[in-house]
Amino acid sequence: MAVELDRPGSVDDLYLDRGDPIEPWRPVMTGDVFDGPDIPGCSAHDFVLVLSHPCSLRADGVELVERLQALPVALADEIPLAAWKGNFRVMPLPLLRRDDRHYVARLTEFGMLDAADLYLDRRICALTEIGVTLLQQRFFHNQSRVKVQLDRIHAQASPVFAEVELWTQWNEDLAESRVVAGEDRRAVLTAEGHAFDEVMRGDFDPGMSLRAALKERHLQADVRRRVLSTIEERRAQSQ
Repeated sequence: MAVELDRPGSVDDLYLDRGDPIEPWRPVMTGDVFDGPDIPGCSAHDFVLVLSHPCSLRADGVELVERLQALPVALADEIPLAAWKGNFRVMPLPLLRRDDRHYVARLTEFGMLDAADLYLDRRICALTEIGVTLLQQRFFHNQSRVKVQLDRIHAQASPVFAEVELWTQWNEDLAESRVVAGEDRRAVLTAEGHAFDEVMRGDFDPGMSLRAALKERHLQADVRRRVLSTIEERRAQSQ
């Protein structure tokens, strides 16, 4: 029986944000598309897509690892949603630029990029959780010819998805106002990233950090409440 890979319910289900660029407050994540440097060894392409797994993007919880896996993204003919079950060699990126053009990330070519060469001002897309999960399913299948169910892929990365969501809110509430007030954005994002990481390393319960608690699905809401409470405390202190 032929393998049929999954697809999103709609194009909008695939994208968390598309812009020129998207807002810088969300940390770099798997599936982000950059108008960035060419990937060495890959044929001609327009953009690059971050392929590295969510759990391997950062060595210390804040700073990106020095080099990231990436896929080349290029213009292509439209692949209707119904045709996603085939087309195993690409990750379709329909209407990536919010116009009538369609793109694909080529799964048969990938390489390494220096993280320092990816600039937030040139990030044009972020995928939703389902978008990242579909990307991983298609890449795993391309490498192994094995279909991994979406729920298994999502469950493994769920704690990182939850943490990135909290980190984004932290930046929107605490970093953005500092940058608007005139502080250097890179310095602010770095400082607030380490402040957020310190909170996530803190105790949820004796012997369990907030970051570790995110791995327990039934504890994620409690972790969120604690982080939001810390944000409110920080905001009150700055007024």
